[in-house]
Amino acid sequence: MIMKNKILALLLVVAVQLGATEPPKFLNGINYTIEQLTTEDGEGFTCYTIRNKEDWKKMNERFNRMGRIHSFVQDGIVFGWKRSGDWEILRSWAWGFRQFRIYEFE
Repeated sequence: MIMKNKILALLLVVAVQLGATEPPKFLNGINYTIEQLTTEDGEGFTCYTIRNKEDWKKMNERFNRMGRIHSFVQDGIVFGWKRSGDWEILRSWAWGFRQFRIYEFE
């Protein structure tokens, strides 16, 4: 019984690893959280979120060096959207609120 539980646990770890997406290289040295989100079509995807003030500043420096795609203001929040390789980066900020969301572009 113990061996069966170990094999099941190992299979679970392997299955999780196979379904996991590697974070982009530009996130090295930055703390982030991983969220599993769903599109309007019901497809799931992995999103890396940065909200910590110090890490947001680090990511913002990297973000500013990337080419601009689009920016807009909605409900008092300023959004900036850029792409780096296969990744899309959405920066949002307002008074007292800062966030980056990074997800793989398909």
